[in-house]
Amino acid sequence: MSIEKQDNIRILVLGAPGSGKSTLTLQLSKILNIEAIHLDKYYWKPDWVETGSHEWARRIKIFLLPDSWIMEGNYMITLAERIKYSNHIIYLDIPIWKSLYRIILRMIKYRNKIRPDMASGCNEKLNTQFMQFLLWTIKFHFNYKRTIMDILSGKNYKVLKNSTSIDNWI
Repeated sequence: MSIEKQDNIRILVLGAPGSGKSTLTLQLSKILNIEAIHLDKYYWKPDWVETGSHEWARRIKIFLLPDSWIMEGNYMITLAERIKYSNHIIYLDIPIWKSLYRIILRMIKYRNKIRPDMASGCNEKLNTQFMQFLLWTIKFHFNYKRTIMDILSGKNYKVLKNSTSIDNWI
């Protein structure tokens, strides 16, 4: 069944940092006229403070209630539950160099500003925390990606590897 013929559309967009999750989610939101949920915007508190696990689980339950949504973000602790509610799962599997390049460009573009898909008070900064995030992105490609693929095993999901495959899927 195609997405446009469904009444309840619940799309989950996954992938490494810098893979294009936010961009794809925003595109789909505009095309389908469905709310885009950027999980980073709700997970992070000002000055990059993490939300506690109990509060995060409660928020996720609320996000899953509507009949239709497009949600992006990995957050492993709630991934299995979000997968249960999704009827379309997209995994953006772009090369590590491209992820890192996009993250650096994003930091330059929004330096000392807040990205549209980010929480208030979480400015992009070139600092130690940013460098740690780049290292975490490398770790994601080698560890977390495998974990997500294991969680998705046996589920129906689509892997998109480049801009052409993303455009063709849209």
